[in-house]
Amino acid sequence: KQWYQRRVRAELETGLVHLQQNIDIPEINLVIHPQILAAIKKAEKEGGKPKAQDFDVEDSTLLNALQAGVNRWIREVQKVTQLDRDPASGTAIQEISFWLNLERALRNIQEK
Repeated sequence: KQWYQRRVRAELETGLVHLQQNIDIPEINLVIHPQILAAIKKAEKEGGKPKAQDFDVEDSTLLNALQAGVNRWIREVQKVTQLDRDPASGTAIQEISFWLNLERALRNIQEK
């Protein structure tokens, strides 16, 4: 019985160490400016794509809001693309899991 308890304890400790070595891939949220969304929906109804002429490019408030939005997108995407993992720090399963999760996160970004 003591042998079994030691074995279970050792397995639990090993599992805990592996969990501590896992790197989580953050979920990101890319928010699209409401005027851009409206232009996309309007263009889709008309069977086309939005054009620069659909926007008041002289409106500095809109342009500043769009630039701030782009900067947020860049920071959000960098949360994923700048992740680093030392392959020597974990198991092969952890390495595979990291790359699969990273691929999934990048596909989600691309779909947005």
